[in-house]
Amino acid sequence: MRAHLTRIQEWQRFSRAPLAFAWRGLPFAWRGLAKKAAAKKKDVVAEKSTPATVSADFVNGLNIMKDGSEVPVRKDEEYPDWVWALHIPKPSLFEMQSQVLEQGADSLTPELQRRLIRQHNRARIKANNSSRGKR
Repeated sequence: MRAHLTRIQEWQRFSRAPLAFAWRGLPFAWRGLAKKAAAKKKDVVAEKSTPATVSADFVNGLNIMKDGSEVPVRKDEEYPDWVWALHIPKPSLFEMQSQVLEQGADSLTPELQRRLIRQHNRARIKANNSSRGKR
């Protein structure tokens, strides 16, 4: 019993924690509960992983309903035009600024003008935040 109290006293001295954190005299790590909890998490992760099947007729993972079936792939003509432009990257701040300097502000569409203003404001805020943080 004396050795048991010495461990608690040592733990309190190093951690500066009150005695209330020690359940039945020992912290959780000394009782081995941390190892059991980690083992349970590994078991849960292992149960959730299921092998994925690839099919050209269905889009796997797109179904959000609990009891629904997988979404079938349609013909290209059935999708709207904007779907085929999703892979095209939007211009960066530097590209838009150089276009404005070379061709003028009217060369950008209204959507790109709004994007330029937003990107410029975001870069300005980041620069101000980084300069204030280095004091």
